[in-house]
Amino acid sequence: MEWTVEDIDRLYALYERYFERLRTDIVSTNRSLGSSTPEKTGLERLTRRQFESLLVKNQDEPEASQAWLRRITRGHETEFSVLHDPARARKTGRALPPPAQVAQRRRATGT
Repeated sequence: MEWTVEDIDRLYALYERYFERLRTDIVSTNRSLGSSTPEKTGLERLTRRQFESLLVKNQDEPEASQAWLRRITRGHETEFSVLHDPARARKTGRALPPPAQVAQRRRATGT
């Protein structure tokens, strides 16, 4: 999928908000579980460069990228319709497979 600089900038801004909400939720959960250091989460925010690299260069797992981007852009579906509307995405040449067509991967459990 090809992204413009404006798309990446907007996605990164949404990612930053998503990251902060996630961190807040984890700290809250840690507190509720009685952690002595609830602020210690182990989360590391991606830099803008790392984020762009994941979007542009790392296409090893497109299904995971699609799910991640859909989660980040939740509430902004009209702004990023190429992620949420497969028909429009195909017209623009920026299509990701719709979730229903993504093959499920299962690992062997040994049973």
